[in-house]
Amino acid sequence: MLQLFEHILKTKYDVIAVDLGEACIAMYIKEKNLGNRIDLILLDYRLRDMGGDSVARKIRSYNGTKIILISGYELDDKLIKDLEDGNYIRKFVKNRFK
Repeated sequence: MLQLFEHILKTKYDVIAVDLGEACIAMYIKEKNLGNRIDLILLDYRLRDMGGDSVARKIRSYNGTKIILISGYELDDKLIKDLEDGNYIRKFVKNRFK
């Protein structure tokens, strides 16, 4: 999914793609310290090293960059509301083999 989003979005936007939560936080801090504006973060809820909600909360503590959580799971309404703007996209794959 990361590579797909990166490939599609980079035709019109500057894209930075990372696959770990800690790397996302570090890259965010680095780019902000360089004075670069980050308009949107598409963030998977399930990362290998930490939960996307933890990454979102950490980044939110720096400023108000818009974050959209992407999940293959139904997310708890309270979790979504706790992340301030409550935006998430649910990804799913329809099972063709019943």
